[in-house]
Amino acid sequence: GWCHPCPYNYPGAENTDEEDAVKSGCEYGMNEDYFWYNVDCKGRQRNKGLYIADRDLNGNSARHTRQNPNGNRRGFECPEERDYYPYWHPTPWKDIAVLVSNKDRCPFFQSNSFNVMGKGICYSSDSDEQTS
Repeated sequence: GWCHPCPYNYPGAENTDEEDAVKSGCEYGMNEDYFWYNVDCKGRQRNKGLYIADRDLNGNSARHTRQNPNGNRRGFECPEERDYYPYWHPTPWKDIAVLVSNKDRCPFFQSNSFNVMGKGICYSSDSDEQTS
């Protein structure tokens, strides 16, 4: 198998010793890679406009959601991206199917899929701060 923990050309995308260890230990393919999780998801402030019910979240990164308030890691999946679809931030995923119980929702999902509705990131040259 082959995988690369840093496939995107983001600012700060140089490999670290930890990334090299992940890369050298990769026997099978990865859906979400180390860089996507550790830099993009963990480093991105959570969207505070998303529904969290009455949960107290124990952090402010995209790892903290109403279903994952402690920001626990499960592989390299980004919890906010998993829990809130369609996602508001750029994503490497391509939709191949969306399962719904109400067909009336199909036009909404079709028009808001990242496949047809591009999303972008702006990085400030003065800092690592990003906005979407």
